[in-house]
Amino acid sequence: KQWYQRRVRGQTHVRMYKKGGWDDSFDYKESPYACDYQGRYIIVESKKLVSEAKDACQAAGLTIAKVRSEEENEELRTAIEIFLPVHSNDQWDNSNWVWIGVDDLAEADNFVHFDGEAVGFPIPWHPGQPDHSHIHFEGAVEHYVAVNRAGLWDDSYGEHHRRPFACMCADS
Repeated sequence: KQWYQRRVRGQTHVRMYKKGGWDDSFDYKESPYACDYQGRYIIVESKKLVSEAKDACQAAGLTIAKVRSEEENEELRTAIEIFLPVHSNDQWDNSNWVWIGVDDLAEADNFVHFDGEAVGFPIPWHPGQPDHSHIHFEGAVEHYVAVNRAGLWDDSYGEHHRRPFACMCADS
């Protein structure tokens, strides 16, 4: 754990900041949890198709992650680093990518959030992406977006790959 300003006081409550720092100075604060995560994104390790990920977020009272700025992309990258265990060093292994709520289904090459909101910043594509590949699954085209541990984006087969995913509070 990275303790904020090197404080360890033996308090019973711990706050985790969105960049991964920990602070135990919030014992006075009423909280139903022993840990108070202050980040925007919740990374879910269980692997799902993108439609299942969207439904799982909604079932939890959340929404599938939206990334609207370079700062939010960095926060997502940090959350992936903190909460998603490394199962493979293969950069293309599905366990190293996280579904977010972005696609280009309405218009090819116009990637927007599932609710139609513009992404709002230059997308940090993985080299060679988006490629709209259709060679791996007959009749399928890559339309959905996943983000890797480095914060780079890839267009992918949303209904063919099971991956971890990111949720967020709907009002974030």
